[in-house]
Amino acid sequence: MANFDLSATKSYDGDDGVVCISGWKQYANGKTILLTVNDKRSEKSWTRIIDCRPSTKSTIRIKVPKSSIDENLLITAEPLLEKAGEMRQSGERQFSVESIVSCTAKDTHDTQQDILSYLISRLSFKDVDVLPKLMSVDMDRKSYDSASLIITRYTPLVRKWLITVVQTDLPQPKFVFLVPVESSMMDFEVPVVFQAGCSYSIDVEGLDYTGGIIICHERLNFEAILTLEDIHALYQKAISHAGSKSSLCRVFYRNKKPKYFKKILRSRGGIMEAYMKDNSGDPGSPINGRLNGLFFMASVKPGSKTGEPMVDSAFGGQRLLVPAEELLAKASNLYFTDFYCMKGSVHYVTLVMTSPGSDADRFCSSHLLSLDIRSRWGNPFLFYNEAGKLQVCSRKNFTVELYFTEDIDIRRYKMCSTPIFGKGHSTVGGVPKNPDCAKCNLRRPQQYTVYAETEQYSF
Repeated sequence: MANFDLSATKSYDGDDGVVCISGWKQYANGKTILLTVNDKRSEKSWTRIIDCRPSTKSTIRIKVPKSSIDENLLITAEPLLEKAGEMRQSGERQFSVESIVSCTAKDTHDTQQDILSYLISRLSFKDVDVLPKLMSVDMDRKSYDSASLIITRYTPLVRKWLITVVQTDLPQPKFVFLVPVESSMMDFEVPVVFQAGCSYSIDVEGLDYTGGIIICHERLNFEAILTLEDIHALYQKAISHAGSKSSLCRVFYRNKKPKYFKKILRSRGGIMEAYMKDNSGDPGSPINGRLNGLFFMASVKPGSKTGEPMVDSAFGGQRLLVPAEELLAKASNLYFTDFYCMKGSVHYVTLVMTSPGSDADRFCSSHLLSLDIRSRWGNPFLFYNEAGKLQVCSRKNFTVELYFTEDIDIRRYKMCSTPIFGKGHSTVGGVPKNPDCAKCNLRRPQQYTVYAETEQYSF
């Protein structure tokens, strides 16, 4: 990082406030640079993208509303490194965001003027009630790792869209796109590969013809969870892997340490309560952190013709045994939610059981794929055969787990001790799926490409 001081001062210019930024040019070192003035209180910002040339002035003036000039303004300078390769479009270049320097603008006089009044004065409106909505932004997400923005402007003063994408729990890298406005409506496919399970914010700012004043702004917050199309694609992978073998299923069972069940009997009157789903399995699963439930296993002992459960367990040495028909009577609706593996060769399919009309059922009907328990072709995981007997997939190294979304009184059911393997208990927070498995991942992991697109223009 260059050795110099980025500095800024605040002053007035008629009805506007002005921030004068110096020291940026030495840091830019001949590159394109993004200068941003941030009002920490209102979270508003004003931006300039500048091609650093010998003729470019060393002090840049950015106008801000008087309502913000007396606030604590943070100034950031972000050099943008031009990437090698072909132009994306005529007049556009690709950049990556390098390190950032920042400073705080020095205090000056005090004044008060609302940003809305500032916009009204620019648009020549006399009555605040006639000020139109200046923009709208909608998002279309067909897959967890992609997004398109439908941006509409309602004023011809907007000449450019400045679009910034940030992963909210990881402030860097940041994605910056400057897009010219060619019509009143634009469908912009965000060229970012979103990571499943991560949260993002997208800021869309409408700039005037100079690119220096933000006329309107909207922010979208979202989490990259699997869409219904993603769930269906994962379901198809699970169907292909499950095969056609099945065995009789008589009981659903849940293994935990003995003290887990003792605490329920002693402190909760025997009621085992559903609790929030952790982050095990696919990180983009819609039920992670959103749906309460209890995990049960349905898979049976290899080679069993009478429906005996698996001999041992990785989750604890005490096993609760519940007749399958009783759980199905309490929660008869079935949904597909996940197909995953961890480090070993075993693959898991996760089915959610809900009570019809419950909150959990309404959530699953909107986010998951409904299964017909009486169709072995559409649901080879857990189904009734032609004779009316409940069957479970019995492929080797394939486990069917159930996420039961109701509370249950364990005093009514049998328990037994079982051998354990591995750690013998579940992992706090859950174990995520193996991202390198081609059988159960929708796509191979992709690295972020950090860049910004900008027009070639100067101030």
